[in-house]
Amino acid sequence: MDMALAVLIFTTTLEMYPVPFGTVLVLNLCIGLCTLHALTILILEIGITKFSVSQVIKPLLPFLFIMVIVLLLIIYIPEISMFLPRLFNL
Repeated sequence: MDMALAVLIFTTTLEMYPVPFGTVLVLNLCIGLCTLHALTILILEIGITKFSVSQVIKPLLPFLFIMVIVLLLIIYIPEISMFLPRLFNL
């Protein structure tokens, strides 16, 4: 299925505005890049910098924690992500 069509179907079936849905989607993808599931990026970082896994992961933990908190806020309070569109009457 095409990605744009999938987003349209999910937003209509979940009865969610596209802006908060897109914000949640992008933030989830960013969180996925900071975890161990993105092994290709982690292996590349370790290979270039010659650091160990713990030296690469430890500095990311505060940012990961903050991103999860922001994600939960956007999920439960969608007005946060709708602030700028409403400010510009979009």
